[in-house]
Amino acid sequence: MSARAAIASLSIAIAAPALPAAGQGIPDVEAGVSLFWVSHYDSMDSSYRERIVAAGEDWAIYQLLEDEGLYEGDEVGPDLYALFSGIDYRSCREDHMPDEAERGRLAALFPLTEGSVMEETTYTGSPVIRVGAREDFFLMGETVSANKVVFDFPEDDEEHEDEIVFVLSDKPYTVALDWGETGKDRVTLIAQSDETLEAPSPDTLGNCAALLN
Repeated sequence: MSARAAIASLSIAIAAPALPAAGQGIPDVEAGVSLFWVSHYDSMDSSYRERIVAAGEDWAIYQLLEDEGLYEGDEVGPDLYALFSGIDYRSCREDHMPDEAERGRLAALFPLTEGSVMEETTYTGSPVIRVGAREDFFLMGETVSANKVVFDFPEDDEEHEDEIVFVLSDKPYTVALDWGETGKDRVTLIAQSDETLEAPSPDTLGNCAALLN
């Protein structure tokens, strides 16, 4: 299971904020946008929300919102992670982020095209990213296009399993995660909320803070 999927599997249902009316289309990647997910893993169903707290040209910093009762004590900080071009996930606790050259290659994949390939040398395990064909994806009452993106690890790598995500073909949003035979996460709604969003502090952002410079 990927690091992102492992975090997602811990999530439970949360209350949704007030959202704009349906049918307004998929918003651009920007602060305040929320992605609502449903998750199925090992016969357990749950739901969770990702909220973008900051965004740039080729990256967005997400916060995973969970029920506060999931953890005890005040020492646990928010789950924050950066997503580069909707494909490359890095926890803000990680020491390594994609370098400028890799970020450029990731951004150049859009709009996603079947057969595009790039190697991720700064991603643990150095997988090859392979973009598959466009597929229909049902989102917010309509059918949109998404591409299957596979993180293909070397055959002799016994520590990592291939990871599969689905990314919107024309906007850098991950909208589905598959792992193993029983794990599936799917986005059901992407919308800009009207809740007040406080700018994250550098101390909270950890290694993601460098993206704000």
